[in-house]
Amino acid sequence: MTYYKRRPDFDVTLRSDLAQDLDIQIIEVSRQNGKRWLYVNTYNEGGHRPAAAERLININLPQDIPIVFTGDWNLHHELWSCPNKNGNRRSNNFVEWMTESDAGPQCVLVNKKGGVTFTPHNATSSSSVLDLMFINGRAVNDDTIQEWTIDRSMSYGSDHHGIRWSTDDGREEIENITGVQYNMKEVDPMDWTSAFRQELDARRLDIDTILNPVQQVSNEQLERAATALTKAMQAATARVAKPKRQSKKAKPWWNDNLRNAANNLSNAQLELKTYEEGHGVRSAALRRKVKKMSNFFKRLCRATKAKWAVEKLQEATSSDIWGFRKWSTGVRNYPSPAIKRQGQAPAVTHAEKCEALRKALFQPPPPLEDEYNPNVSDKLPGDLDFQDVTTEEEAHK
Repeated sequence: MTYYKRRPDFDVTLRSDLAQDLDIQIIEVSRQNGKRWLYVNTYNEGGHRPAAAERLININLPQDIPIVFTGDWNLHHELWSCPNKNGNRRSNNFVEWMTESDAGPQCVLVNKKGGVTFTPHNATSSSSVLDLMFINGRAVNDDTIQEWTIDRSMSYGSDHHGIRWSTDDGREEIENITGVQYNMKEVDPMDWTSAFRQELDARRLDIDTILNPVQQVSNEQLERAATALTKAMQAATARVAKPKRQSKKAKPWWNDNLRNAANNLSNAQLELKTYEEGHGVRSAALRRKVKKMSNFFKRLCRATKAKWAVEKLQEATSSDIWGFRKWSTGVRNYPSPAIKRQGQAPAVTHAEKCEALRKALFQPPPPLEDEYNPNVSDKLPGDLDFQDVTTEEEAHK
């Protein structure tokens, strides 16, 4: 499953034409500048025969774009595993195909050797490296993956640690001319318009100079008028809108207690990792501590969320009621499979699928063999005589 935030500068497409495997998801990200790359997300469940890592070998992937292989691989190998984990024939074959074989993508591993990504809750299993990322040569040359790191603060009780990275392919930094971002969702348009008019009136001296159709306007006058107009919009927004709060969590019920509990859990997981890697033995006491903190964090999340919802409902006004229905709504996109086209590559994007369906189901009518030109000017046998009807006759009809 993939979550992404819609933005106008890139498109995300499920490449079901490349893989229709429940354990392999291939996502294509394309930018407006023409650049694109693939994410191949794999869950390699160890008990399956053949495993997803083996089925991946049979997928024909493009070689001319950056490809990022990521997921939970459930494999051990000396290339990434902890000292107490040994590889096997399956992992050796996978590494050979992924990194060395001419028939494979010839990728490099992003993970550092021994960088633990999985810490089981039970005391009988040891920590290991299961969540891996490989990138092909094009991704290396384009520097597609940046700031890759294992972030244990994102695990929030899961036995898998969070992994985050950034992709800075062609991204341009935009200067925030206002210095502050504002939340415009709750702003009344009439209030903003009124404030904008007042701000314009305060800057009429610079703006009126370009409104005279007779007077010739210089570049300096245009620049001053544009600056005055921009400042008027900024000032109007600052008067009626609240500053936007930047939150990585984006959860209104998130508070300091949850943040502290999450940090304590992350520190306990780090303590467990440091101890077991340093001593080479499992610590049952530290594992019980991690499990206890994980359960506490989950219970605290449920209680805090429930308390926030109850208080929100108790304080609601009549105008707030209609907004509560949005709590259970969201955008869920279940893409249709790729559409095969005769003599063409399968249609995978939304635009391609629409075009394929349009050509197949809404074809233009075939041309007529004989052109039919009815005679509508002459009176023909069998025509009824036209009778004039007045407005009064039609009204009394």
